[in-house]
Amino acid sequence: MPSIQLRRIARRRNSSSKKVSFNEAAKSIAEGVRGNWVSRWWLKPEYLEGRYDRGEVEHAFDEVLRVFDHEWLESLMSKFAEGRARDHFYLRQFIGEGLYPLAILFSLGQDLLAIKSLEAYDQLKERLRSDVGWMSAAFEAEFAAHCVRKGLEDELFLTRSELEEYAGSRRGNKMLTLVLEDVKKYVVPLRLDKSITMAGQYMTKTMLKSLRANAY
Repeated sequence: MPSIQLRRIARRRNSSSKKVSFNEAAKSIAEGVRGNWVSRWWLKPEYLEGRYDRGEVEHAFDEVLRVFDHEWLESLMSKFAEGRARDHFYLRQFIGEGLYPLAILFSLGQDLLAIKSLEAYDQLKERLRSDVGWMSAAFEAEFAAHCVRKGLEDELFLTRSELEEYAGSRRGNKMLTLVLEDVKKYVVPLRLDKSITMAGQYMTKTMLKSLRANAY
């Protein structure tokens, strides 16, 4: 997601319709995220009672905050201030509070705790921190945690020999190739306020109208 979406987040934080610079947006977002961390809202009774065990939530969030720490925030906001960073899904979970971000971050924390003893854990953490590689890393963390809990192989990544063996056995397989023709390119790029898969996103007239209304 282009960094223009983070500027919209900053505008909402400031309750203003005025456009803000990347640098102003970065400062506003960083301030909000740091305040979010200090508040430790995920331990509030209204979110926990009848839903989660306080100790488990605290343990899981402590591990999440070892990944998404002050160094990560400063690095991401520095890139964003220069107009080079993309939106980060987990950054947005630290803007505001509620049951949705609690569920997302608690689940991630539990997965991280399950795989933190694995050899490639530090490598996975760095990819989670990336504004480009977080999505595939999150999937790998979830899948690896599932394998660990089931007592299956507990390796995050294939070795070189394993990769060569896997790839070598697929050389005779056919691959589907699609060629797109007459693709329409919008004069003004339309940015989705969410991530999408490689399969794309079906666009209705209502969605298109909404995107155009919010386009810069």
